[in-house]
Order: sequence, then C-alpha cells, then structure tokens
Amino acid sequence: MKCLACALSVVAVGLFLVAGSGCATGGGGGGGGGGGADAVAGAATYAGSCTECHGTPGEGGAQDLSGLSAAALEAGATAAGHAAVELSDQDYANLAAFLDTGGGEGEGEGEGEGEGEGEGEGEGEGEGEGEGEGEGEGEGEGEPLIKTHIVMDGNLLAMRPKAGDDLIVWGEDDSVWYIVPSETDGTATTANEIPEGERFANSHFAVAGKKVLLVTGLGEVRVYDTQTGASRDFLSTEVLLANVQLTEDILPGLTQSSGDYFATLNDTDRVEDGQAVKVITVAGDDPDAWTVTSFPNPLDILDDPIEDFEHVAVDADSGRVVAVANDDIYVWDIAVPEDAPLFIDLGLGTDKGSVSDQWQVQFDGQYVLFHQFPDHFPLGLGITNAALVNVDDETLTVFTNNPSQHNAPLVLAGGSFGYTQYKEDLDSQDFAGTSYRSAIGLLADAPASTLASQSDTYDLRTSSFDFSPLAREECQETAKKIGYGATMCLTPDGSRWFLAGSGPIDADLDYLQMSEGGAFVDFDDPEDNTVTGSVMATDVACSSSVVAFRALREEDTGLGCSTEAEWVLGFILLERLAE
Repeated sequence: MKCLACALSVVAVGLFLVAGSGCATGGGGGGGGGGGADAVAGAATYAGSCTECHGTPGEGGAQDLSGLSAAALEAGATAAGHAAVELSDQDYANLAAFLDTGGGEGEGEGEGEGEGEGEGEGEGEGEGEGEGEGEGEGEGEGEPLIKTHIVMDGNLLAMRPKAGDDLIVWGEDDSVWYIVPSETDGTATTANEIPEGERFANSHFAVAGKKVLLVTGLGEVRVYDTQTGASRDFLSTEVLLANVQLTEDILPGLTQSSGDYFATLNDTDRVEDGQAVKVITVAGDDPDAWTVTSFPNPLDILDDPIEDFEHVAVDADSGRVVAVANDDIYVWDIAVPEDAPLFIDLGLGTDKGSVSDQWQVQFDGQYVLFHQFPDHFPLGLGITNAALVNVDDETLTVFTNNPSQHNAPLVLAGGSFGYTQYKEDLDSQDFAGTSYRSAIGLLADAPASTLASQSDTYDLRTSSFDFSPLAREECQETAKKIGYGATMCLTPDGSRWFLAGSGPIDADLDYLQMSEGGAFVDFDDPEDNTVTGSVMATDVACSSSVVAFRALREEDTGLGCSTEAEWVLGFILLERLAE
C-alpha cells in the first residue's frame, strides 16, 4: 500500500475539518460498530502507511486524521493531486475505526461529535465488534438537512430540482444531473451527469422512482434508470411530445409522473396511432419490458376527436390518468385503455367554472385540484379560486378561503392539499420576490383550510456573522411572515408540507419551512452561515424519501451588512427527521 499521508495534508483544512460530524461518526459512534470494521487491523494499516506523515493520532494540527470517517479518508486519498493508493473499502473502514478510538484499540464503543457542513452531530454506541450499524441517538446517521457544495448559480429556471426515490435531478445550461442523497454529504462538490445529458431539455424532464424521462428539442423521449444505467429511446412513431417546452418547467401540459408511470401529451399528427394521451410504464429493470399505453381521443359534441389537451396527470394508486381539454376533464383507467373515459364538464355555463392554464392540475385518488375561473369572475382579471372536483361523482368543492393565487403552487397527495390565498395585500409579502399566504388541510375537512397568520414572523436564529458595530437585526430588511412561500410541495403520504421561495434566493424572505398540519416552522442552518441563521431556499420539491431545494450559503465580506452569496443544492433525508 502507498502512503495516504502527504497529499492528504493539502485538503486537510477543506475536507477533514468537516468530517468529524454525525455522518462521519454515525456508523455506530464507536470503533466497533458499523459494518465489521477492525480497529486493530486499522492500527496496523496506519502504522505501515500513515505514521510517517501524520504522526500519532490525537496530536492535533492539520495533519491529524483523528475521528475521520472511512468516506472522508477515501475522499482525501482519491482527491486530485494525491498519489495513487491501493486501499480497499475494508481498509478505509478499519482505519476509521482505529482513528475513532483516538489511536487506541477501542472495543467498538464511543461517541463521535463534530461540526460538518450540512451534517451536524451524530451520536451512537456500537454494539459488539463488527455487528453492522450501531444503535443509539440518531441510529448512527447524520443530520437530516444537508447543504452541499454543488453550486446552482446558473440558469434560474433550469435549476429547479425534482425529487425521486432517494434521487434528486436537475438541469443546468448544458446538461441534466443527479445525485443519490443517501450517498451524498455536505462536502460534495460534483454530481452525476446523465449520459448525453446535453441532448435533452434541462427543465422539461420528469422523475418516477429512480428513473428519469428526458425530452429532446424535437419531442423525442428517453427514459434513463439512474440505478442500473440502462435506458430506452422510444420510437417517435410511438411517443413524440406535443409540448416541447425547454425553458420552463411549471406550465401545464408537461410530462407528469406517479409510481412507475409517466403521463404524456403527444403530437397526434406524428405518432402512428394518432392518440394524444399516452402513459409510459417503467416497472422493473429491463427497458425492453417498459410499455406504452395509448388512450383513444374522446369526441366533442360534433363527434370530432379531441387532440389538444392543456393538462395531463396520473395517479399510480388508483391506476388512472386524467387530461383536461376545453375545460372538460377526461379520466381513463390505465388497465382498460379501450374503455370510454369518465367525462366531467367544467366549462362556462355549467356553474362549475373553468380550469386555469397557469398551473398544472393535481390528481390524487378520485380528486383533481385546480385553479378555477368562476363564472362570476371576469376572466381578464386573472382571479381564481382553489377548487376540487371528485371525478367519480362530479362533485365540485370550492374552498372557503379564496381567491387563490392563480400562478402559485397547488399540491395534493395522501388525503391532503395545499394552495396559496391572495385576497388582499396582507396575503402577500414582497421584496426581491413575492410569497403568498399558504392554505393547507385535509381533504376530509374541505372546503375548510388552515391559513397562515398575516402577522406572525420568524425570529433570527444563531448565526456565525458579526456585523459589529451594527446589530444583526439591522441587516435584515424585513421579517419573514410564517407560512408564506412561492413554491410548495407535499410528501406523498400527505403528512408534511414544505414551503420555499422561487428562483433567485432572497436572503431575507426565502425561508425553508415545514408544517405537519399546524403552523409552519423554519430550519436552523447547519453551518450558521446565513444572516437569518435559518436555511434560506427556493424551488422545493418532495418525494417519499427526500426534500430537495436550492439553498443559500453566505460569506461575511466585512463591509457592514454586505455578504457574498452562493446558491447550492440542499436536501432533507426524511427518514432522519425526528417524528
């Protein structure tokens, strides 16, 4: 084995000082827990490979590797400029076990604490020698909220992340990228590029589980499996998207996903069967087994086929796909595509209003949530109501707290819903961007919803910044209203709502917030490097395993309240959130 030591010192300050964190020490906290690591073997490896440059563990200084995790050791050893080393994963695990004992031969019991970027404290006690993950506080894991060093300062629209099954996907100016959050910590600076990512739209893509549907500028579709690396290009005679929107990802009509399904709207003049609505099923690892299901175009009152749809959505649990055309809703059963769809007329003159085309409708179970243009509202004013329609019995429910903000998010999942109200000036908050008053609740309680307060604001949290002689309060131009946001997501089980800003991050107002049905709360910044001391974020997205967002990292310039800002990828691993 070659020496680990010499080049490790080059990255010691940048990498190693953040490694003694909950994530780094969380494989049981002590030397004996976590995957069969052997501290005695680690001592022998250290003596033969590292002592010459790093000396005795525990002596301190930039060369000291004490307390580092196996991942941190490997990251340093494989960093650019480091001599090639021949160490196995087991070697790194053994070294970490030895170093975690302070240089002694611990028996697999101990605690590891430290400050890491996006990781925090993780304590646990290993049980026995080599018995896998230790048990204890945090179960050997790091903090749930992580701010990476993956920069997201580029194209504002393209960099909206989307969340899948332990997967985050986003685009930038020239490609599409992804990470596996459970394998990513706060030191990460790079991501995985989707093969030939430059061929595909950097904002029009969809995520289903671990698979990503990508779209070329011509509307051609590829599905890529991030877990296996397999992919499939669908024939343009079978699937060819009608809406080739390359720069905006929030308008209706783009591809939607749920479970193993992608719902698409197609160019009826160019696909062979002439059908507009198609669902791609991507169950399993074999791309050849992925299927395309087409649904017959419905007929209008003149018996002409309807080929232009404004919205499409799919719900895996009910096995149905919904599409909207001319304010009419059509619902097909994926298992029996040849059957005529259910039909719900929401057009003018029906007393049910019409469907706004400013935001994608949401579909879950038997309900469609949409921004409604009521018959009695002049359409030119852009005033909408948040409304629900039960597609099984055609019952329309208009929420009590309205009007809604017509170009702001709608969320629907797991028997819960969310939208934003804009009835009066106090229902919005403006600075660099605009956020709106949230309205959330359970479907069982509709038409009632819980509105955020118009007056409650967040207090400043602890921050590393010292703007003396100015007080930090003088550097925040306005206090953030609790429960106001510009983007919203809801976990699939309907238990947690998240709010953030949109686009460029406003250092005063774009708080990352969460609600479990009551008042929203903010998050302590894991690095204490925002003026507010809270996590500041935009463009939040949810899945069952992860919440993704663009996060703010600031640096004090020493010039009054001035800071230098960097936007990076942030995320929350939901399984680590305390109940």
